[in-house]
Amino acid sequence: MTRSAGWVAAKFDRRAPRYDQSTMHRWQAEQAVDFLAPASGQRILDVATGTGLAARAAAARLGSRGAVIGVDISAGMLRQAQQAPGERRCWFVRADAAAAPFPAGVFDAVLCVAAVPYFSDLVGVLREWRRVCRRQAQAVVTVPAADGIPPWRALGQAAAGEGLPLADPSGPLADSQQRAWALAAAGWACEQVREVVFEQPRDDPQAAFRRIVDSGLVEPLRTASKQIQQRVWARFETLYHAESIEAHRTLLLRLVMLRARPGAA
Repeated sequence: MTRSAGWVAAKFDRRAPRYDQSTMHRWQAEQAVDFLAPASGQRILDVATGTGLAARAAAARLGSRGAVIGVDISAGMLRQAQQAPGERRCWFVRADAAAAPFPAGVFDAVLCVAAVPYFSDLVGVLREWRRVCRRQAQAVVTVPAADGIPPWRALGQAAAGEGLPLADPSGPLADSQQRAWALAAAGWACEQVREVVFEQPRDDPQAAFRRIVDSGLVEPLRTASKQIQQRVWARFETLYHAESIEAHRTLLLRLVMLRARPGAA
């Protein structure tokens, strides 16, 4: 499914008022900033900043100098970011991740937390990061590990029983070979990978099921008949109840620029 910028914006506009209520979202932002280890005076671009969780955490570590600019396609998310208390060295701009409104070579680092599954052109986004970054810049990206989200794993197994193949939201960056290809095509390489685990009590199965279906990343299930959806739900509930703890596995990727331009001989 191709996810247009308008579709993504509308989806996250609806989620904006509740987004910061998620302990996992706050934890993931802190993990990404810890991994980046911002240095005093840096200019950092936070792509798909959402409500600014990672942007504010990064800005708090920049000492007396430096700044963080967060970009997002969702006006609702940015309103929440601008109203949130905390670090004042953050600026927020509405923009598509694939078309950043900045000149070339102005950022020292990029952060991107929990957004990769929503990029319709991942290589294009990565090339845009390279354009706006200085030569020694690094980027830290988070992606779910393969089968690293327990409710998604249970739903994938349940849907497979009905002949519905659901994509793993981890995407190409979770696989070492696909990751190397995608990054090289955009002029980046992965320097380091760290896996972190967030454990939380199992959610209400109906809430977990609705949240995944509403994500827009399970289109074969959304368009299936009511009878198939009901059978998938029944299998999902059984599989979901088999685990008392949701152990979400996330990959932190540290990216560095390749010396040669992408596509150069």
